[in-house]
Amino acid sequence: MALRISATSLFLLAASAVSAASPEAWEAFRADIEGKCLAATTTLEDKTAWVDPFGTESYGIAVVTGRSRYADGRQFAVCVYDKATKTVETLSETDLQVLMPDR
Repeated sequence: MALRISATSLFLLAASAVSAASPEAWEAFRADIEGKCLAATTTLEDKTAWVDPFGTESYGIAVVTGRSRYADGRQFAVCVYDKATKTVETLSETDLQVLMPDR
């Protein structure tokens, strides 16, 4: 019984932590990730970013797609945003066909 109450309490705490931020705060979070990730992918042109709406507890995640300056076709890069330091790191660009071979 005590375990069930503890598990339920943890679930409710986690759920309230996600909903505790205002919609404006989440939008600012996503905009910060998008701007920093687009700036960090310097070898892509005509790029766009898809930002995971909330990320993980410690990180925000974005996928940036665009046309490579050095290769044919569209490329993508995964971008990781550290919520504590508000800095980003990107994985190297990869051909988009790796993700969507039938397109």
